[in-house]
Amino acid sequence: MIETVMGATKVETFSAGHLRAARTARQWSRGQLAAAMGMSVATVIGWERGTRTPEPPTLRKLAEQLNVTVGALLVTPPKEYGMAELRIVQGMLHREVAAAVSADPGSERILTVDRISHIENGYERVPDELVAPLARVYDVTPAELEAAWERTHAKLFG
Repeated sequence: MIETVMGATKVETFSAGHLRAARTARQWSRGQLAAAMGMSVATVIGWERGTRTPEPPTLRKLAEQLNVTVGALLVTPPKEYGMAELRIVQGMLHREVAAAVSADPGSERILTVDRISHIENGYERVPDELVAPLARVYDVTPAELEAAWERTHAKLFG
């Protein structure tokens, strides 16, 4: 799940411990990771203490720098991904998903950021005509997309 706090996107499933483990496995100091990321050491410390979380595009860059998957930096295992995790592992923000789906040749509808948020939070089912384009953006099958939405919805409504 994601939460927007003061205009920033907080990735709820980010694991500070997994990040620290990936960094130390690479035998990098916090300073080396900060330099590779073009960020401050204070930012890396915040991520590793769990007081800050990287946005999805930054999380993707972290994974690339540490030679791990984005999923390796999350607490949720891939078989339990909901809609938010599908977007996060692609390193995308809501607006990027909206633009990609709306530009997809198979999509006849415009997808708004608000609608993605409703779908991602389990309030609204993915419309049939958007299942295939959204699945392509998330690099999953339509069945995997539907299953992720069901998991998301079940967390909200039991």
